[in-house]
Amino acid sequence: MLAFLSRGYDRHLQRLDLSELTDEQLDDIGLSRRDVEREVARPFWR
Repeated sequence: MLAFLSRGYDRHLQRLDLSELTDEQLDDIGLSRRDVEREVARPFWR
């Protein structure tokens, strides 16, 4: 159970990091602001 929660928390932190990137940085990695907004809105367990 602890491993599950840890992975979910890691995903949450990664999604927050994505949301802090500029539009130019997102374009460099092939993502749009809308992609990031959808990803950030996902539950931590997905």
